Amino acid sequence: MIPNVTEKKKERKRRLTAPEVLAMQKLCHERIISDIHANKTSPGMPLPGIRILSRQYNIPLSVVRSTLDNLKTEGIIESVPREGVKLRSVPDLPASLKGKRFAIIANLNEDNPRHILNPPIQLANSIEPILNEQGGQLFFINYWRFRSCEKILELIDSQSIDAIFYMEPLPGEAGFLRKIRARGIPIVSFVPGAKGVDSVDFDQEEIGRLQAEHLIGLGHRRIAVFYFPEKNWSVARTQGTAKEFRRCGMPGPDLFEFHFERDDSDGSILRLLPEIAGKYSAVIATNDIMAERILEASERLGLSVPKDFSLIGADNLEFAVLHNLTTVHLSQINLGNAAFELLKKRILLPDPLSRCEKIRIQCAIFRRNTTKPISESEKEQVS
Repeated sequence: MIPNVTEKKKERKRRLTAPEVLAMQKLCHERIISDIHANKTSPGMPLPGIRILSRQYNIPLSVVRSTLDNLKTEGIIESVPREGVKLRSVPDLPASLKGKRFAIIANLNEDNPRHILNPPIQLANSIEPILNEQGGQLFFINYWRFRSCEKILELIDSQSIDAIFYMEPLPGEAGFLRKIRARGIPIVSFVPGAKGVDSVDFDQEEIGRLQAEHLIGLGHRRIAVFYFPEKNWSVARTQGTAKEFRRCGMPGPDLFEFHFERDDSDGSILRLLPEIAGKYSAVIATNDIMAERILEASERLGLSVPKDFSLIGADNLEFAVLHNLTTVHLSQINLGNAAFELLKKRILLPDPLSRCEKIRIQCAIFRRNTTKPISESEKEQVS
């Protein structure tokens, strides 16, 4: 049988960041304790081996091993020579979310196949296993289907939703959020600047600043920015880029507007790219979807990245990994875990007088093969 090359490539997973390891350790810890109670395990009874737990929970061996070490330190389990790991004492069961219903409210055009790559879908995929493990359910409410906040409120009432993840601004947002709060439903917003609710988000300006810092550090000074003017996060990223330019004593970058849903059907990137490659040494795409469009157009035109120009994206989608795209990594695991823990706290420890929390998740540059230092000849052109 011929080995599947694609499968082998996928096995080479990147290293988890420290916050991701901590989040997975916490999840693994809760799952083991939940299983101890679900299986009515008594002191002295054996626990499944590390490899079995890793497969069962879909968590790396190293994380399972470190979690078991922590459980030993807590006196919950012990290693018995030639007998394996056994339960030493029955721990308290984590606070239960059994029967609780969480909803993610987003606005995704389902006619566009790319919607499955969008942050709301990634976030749902990171939150749902954790919630299900703790007895809860997750509902995905797409505004694109209903086109009415009133209809969404009716759905929230009919489904008896207990907590909400709010993904992006909707028409009449202030009134909509006010009505949800009036129902006593805790809500975490991923919308920068949303008022009167808890919020968790990446620092969008910091993403743009990191992109600019990386390219400027490589010697680039002629940099173009491709962005989506109708997307607040894309505009915020361009603002972060402009601030980094000013901090370095440079004039602001040239901005090129494109629309998120059009998929360059009018060929505007194809027409513009030869001029871009001749005038600029680097291009910032405010997300990986835009970077993918640029790479596709480059291939059709016979241009080479990074030989003809460097390219950097943001989000670290699967496309970025497959094409070795330099990008800003945004951990949906960290984002989802922080938002989930915040909503969980609001449900289990309700305090109407507590102040709204605003949590910002750190992100980092993943350096790959689509950016390079500027050459001596390019430096001469700039001077």
